[in-house]
Amino acid sequence: DHLLRDIGISRVEIWSATRFGRG
Repeated sequence: DHLLRDIGISRVEIWSATRFGRG
C-alpha cells in the first residue's frame, strides 16, 4: 500500500505540475 500510495502521489504531482506548468 505504501509503495502504491507513493507512486500515486508522485504521479499526481508530475501530472499536476505538467498540466498546470504547461497549461
